[in-house]
This record gives sequence, structure tokens and C-alpha cells, in this order.
Amino acid sequence: MIPTPRPDTTDLIDSDRIRTSLRRLFSGDWAEILGELFQNSQRAQARHVTLTTIPDGFCYADDGHGLQDGPAGFHTLLRLAASAFTNPTIAAQDPMGLGIHSLLARADLTAVTFESGGYHLTVDPARWWTDPPYYTTWADRLIPVADPRSGLRIAVTGPATLPAQLRAALVPNRWGDHPSPAQGYGDLLTITLDGQPVETGLPTGVRVATPLIDTHYAGNRLQIGFVGSPTEERPDCQTSTLNWYGQLIPGPVFAGGFRVYLEVRQGRPLNPRAPTRQGVIADAALAAFQAAVGDHIFGYLADPATRLTPGLIQGAYALNPTRAATLAYVVIAPWPTYQGGGVSTLDESGPPELCLRMALPLLVEPWVQQVAAADATGDSATEGRGLTTFTPDITAVAGPPYRLLTPTPLPVQRLWWQPGAAGPRSTVRPGVWGLSTGEDPPAQWHPVTAPFVLVLEAPSGWDIEDVAWTVGTTDPLAFYQQGAGAGFDDEDEDGDEDSYDASCTRVIRGLLGDALPQGFSPSDIAPLMPTPTAQI
Repeated sequence: MIPTPRPDTTDLIDSDRIRTSLRRLFSGDWAEILGELFQNSQRAQARHVTLTTIPDGFCYADDGHGLQDGPAGFHTLLRLAASAFTNPTIAAQDPMGLGIHSLLARADLTAVTFESGGYHLTVDPARWWTDPPYYTTWADRLIPVADPRSGLRIAVTGPATLPAQLRAALVPNRWGDHPSPAQGYGDLLTITLDGQPVETGLPTGVRVATPLIDTHYAGNRLQIGFVGSPTEERPDCQTSTLNWYGQLIPGPVFAGGFRVYLEVRQGRPLNPRAPTRQGVIADAALAAFQAAVGDHIFGYLADPATRLTPGLIQGAYALNPTRAATLAYVVIAPWPTYQGGGVSTLDESGPPELCLRMALPLLVEPWVQQVAAADATGDSATEGRGLTTFTPDITAVAGPPYRLLTPTPLPVQRLWWQPGAAGPRSTVRPGVWGLSTGEDPPAQWHPVTAPFVLVLEAPSGWDIEDVAWTVGTTDPLAFYQQGAGAGFDDEDEDGDEDSYDASCTRVIRGLLGDALPQGFSPSDIAPLMPTPTAQI
């Protein structure tokens, strides 16, 4: 019996299979390909890159050290996961040796020619990945040249649209959410396209125009700024950026509106994802960086010389509420008196203000607890909106009320309302109100003196009869004429304000009885006549 040959258990890579799968690592996007080429030029210590378009392609050339050691340099260039640069920062950059393959993986190219030193080599991308007799004999097609070239030159041919695609990929992006692959190399490379300079500076959206903190991390420049909350126009405004030796990489997002720009020119303080560096690996290096940024921010906020704003303190609480609770300031906002409008204005507080933690005003929760007179224990309290209708009474008895905007354990009062007897059309007698902390009802109650108060459980965007609320007033007619808008759901995109106003008019007519509206017409009078044929 012939023994079965034992397989080589030390070989854990199927190199041919890897080759056929490798193309899936790349998107084929020209911005990605150019980004890899610029990185290679930077690593080769080039200072200038020139791009020149031709009818069916382009030529790329740099003035770096080029491919070294003749044919061995071409072998290193084409070999997967191999690289050879003399740049002193190359160990920190940790190249994977895959960048040039992003170009060869582009499916619509007909030829790519490399020229450096005393040789040039043309590669057919269509055969490069799946034709072993072709890619294993590449050295047979290496041609010596009489006039050796310094640096590296790459000639690319493909479809007639290729030059236009190249130009489009190099158009600078203002905000930086999709930067040109050249943006970020301002201090490293000058790049030209058909003799015209290509923008290599930072996009506006990446720069920290007025940094709060300008310092260094692991020997690299670190800027920390504050941009506040995202807007509809700039949803990405909190994105941080890592400038990795010229290549702009999305950095970690810091909550609270803080933005970070780290310009890496030495070492490896963070670990970008490879091969196309679409982000940062979530590892111990990232955790250390985030902790360092947090230390800088809270050190800045605790500095007595810092000019604080409400937004900065709110941002600190969003970033790290535990550390923010050690700061001297909190953010509050005044509770105004309800001045009319839909439900969104019913509990809308005023502009935020800074307040020393040691000098707090009266802080009141945004909800009202309604409790029946027969159940003063609060066991069956109803919670709803309507605090600002009580503001005049609260101010007269206890001082102006404020809302706490930063989540921190501070003594915040709860407003309770105990309505009186029932009246017409969902109204009740004004009753009494009080303040307490915790779940227990107030120890002291005060009479309601405002023209009307209310607790709203559910608004309506169509008909006031559908509003779930309790209104305390001695003048129901005046309330429906002046305050009924509080029940309109202006937060409902499908609501109809005209329909709601018409329903309010019906309620008012019901309270008035047989009365004519101002600006009446004959059709308003006819129903009130003793007979249908009576003259008006």
C-alpha cells in the first residue's frame, strides 16, 4: 500500500488564491488610487509630483529615490506585502506593500508602465491577477533603458474618459467630508496637473480655524477646537481628522461638539486601517489618544483664564458627564411666561446661561404634576406640559424659575397643581400650586392667580376637541380666544392649522351662544331667524 503524501501543514497561505481575491480590497476609485500613489512618493522622499494627461490616460512622475537595486527594486514594487524605502519615518508608517496594486486592480486599464533607474516594465492589468504564466514571468519583460530616469514614472492607459476622471478626482473639497487625495500634503509635496498646481492645503472643514488648544501629542501637532452641534448644512462638523503623513483619514468623533486635528509627521501614535486607511483601528493606542484629548479639554475648561460659554460646558457634559460634574459651572435657562403659540412654545425655555454651581437660582423641572384635590398624596398624579403658564405665579412667590440644561445631580423642584371644581369645556377652577423636591407633594400650596394655567397630555394637529388637557381659568371664553393655541401640535408635519383654528371658533361660538361673529355675513344670521323665510 502506497502511503498518502502528508500535506505541508506549515504553508497557511494559498498565494494564487490570495491574488485573485486581492482586488476586492480596493474600490477602484481614482481618489483612492491617487492617494496610494502620493503616499508612495512621500515615502520615497519626493518633493514634487507631476501629472500629465494624454488622450487615453496620464503619466505620473515624482522626484523621489525611485526603485532601488535595479531589477530587485521592480520585484519589491510588484511583490505583495513588500516595500523598500529609505525614508527615516518608514518604520512608523508601516507600509503594507499593497498601494501600487490599487492601480493594477483597476479593471478598465489597458496598460501600466513603470520606469525607474535603468529599466521600464509594462503590465497588462487584465492578466496580472489570474494568469500565472504571465505574472510569474514579469522579469522577462523588464527592459533596460539607455537614459536612466531618477524618481519613479508611471504611464497609465485606458478608456478615453480616464483624463476627465483624473481631473475630477483632484478637485479640492471645501468642507473635507470627501477631500481630494492631494489635500493634506501641503508641507510634503507640490503636485501639478498639466502644468497647473493642484490644491494640497487642508480643506476648510478639516482645519481648526480657532483652536481652543494647540499642543502636541507623541511629538505631533494636535489641535482641539469646538464647533458645537451638527447642523443640517454641516452634519459632519464634529468629525476629527488624522493627517497621516499627508493622507487625510477620518479620526474618532468626540461628543459634545469638540473637533480634533492630529498632524502625524513622526512615529505612529494611532493605527490607521489598511490598505486604504478609511479610519482608525479601535485599539489601546486610540484609547490612550482619546484619554489625552479629554485631559487637554478638561484642563482647559478648569483653567480660570478660560473664557467659558454655555456651549462649552454643555459639550463637556456630553463628552464626559462625570468629569464635567467637577467643573465650577452648570448651564441653566430661564422659564419664560407663555406668550401664545403651538405646543412647541409651551415649554420652550430661554437662552442658555452659565451659572456657578455654588450660586444656583430656583431650578424647576419642565413637567407639571396634576393631582386631584381628593388625592393630595399624589398617588394618581398626571404629568404633562404647561410649566410656562405657571411662571408668573412661581416668580411672585419663589423667584424666577430656571431649567437645568446640564445633567448633574442638583436640587431641582417639581411643580404640582391641584385644580379646583370642573367648569365648561375641559376647564376647571384655577385651584392651587406648589413646589417640592422628590416624589412627595408640596408641604405648602399657593392660589393660582394667572389668567389661565394648564396641563397638556396630548396635543392635536387638527381639532381642539381631540386635545387631552386640563385648563384652569375663571374665564373660559378668554382662554379659548387667547390661549387655545397651546393645544395645537405644531410639531406634527401632517397637522392643519386652519382646521384647528376652525375647531377653536366652534368652541368659542358654543360658549357665546346666539351671537354673531365680528364681520358677520347673512349666512351667519339666517340660522338665528324665527322661520326660514323671515326677512333679515
